[in-house]
Amino acid sequence: GFRLLDLGDHRRILQLGVYELLHFAHVGGLANERQRHVIHVELPGDLADRNRAYPDSYPDCLASFGNLDLDAYFIGLTGATYPFGPEKDRQLCESLARRVKGRPVFTASAAILDALRAMGASRICLVSPYPQWLTDQSVAYWEAAGIRVDPVFKMGETFRAYEMNTS
Repeated sequence: GFRLLDLGDHRRILQLGVYELLHFAHVGGLANERQRHVIHVELPGDLADRNRAYPDSYPDCLASFGNLDLDAYFIGLTGATYPFGPEKDRQLCESLARRVKGRPVFTASAAILDALRAMGASRICLVSPYPQWLTDQSVAYWEAAGIRVDPVFKMGETFRAYEMNTS
C-alpha cells in the first residue's frame, strides 16, 4: 500500500502524485484530507495524434513534480497505453518508476487491470465513449490481459468521454 502520514488528531494524508491528462476531472476520487499534486497536459492534434504523443511526454511531466516527496504517481489516461498491451504498459510503468526514485508509477489502464485481477474478474462489459479504432484498441488490451470483453456498447464515433455522467 501507500504510505500514510499520521498528522495526529486522526488526520492522515496520503501523498500521491497525479499526472492528469486532458480533462480527467475525477482522478482517483481522492478525499479532501489527502494531498494531490496535479499536472494537466493538453497536446495538439486530434485524439489519435495526442494518444501517440502522450507517452513521450510522461518522463518530463513526472520530472516536473521536482523534489516533492510523493509516494506514487498516477497517469490518468487509458487511450495512450491501449496500443501497448498490458505487458508493455507494465514495462512503461516500471521504466518511469526508475526515473522517480523507484516510486510506483501507475497508468490508468494498468491500475484498472490490477483492480480487475484483485476482484477475480474474467469478463467485463465495455461502455465506450471512443471512436471505433480506440474501442478496438481497448478491447484488444483487455483481451490480451485475459479479460473477456462482452458486450461492448459504443456511444458513437464522436469522442465523448468527458460528456459522460451517471444521471
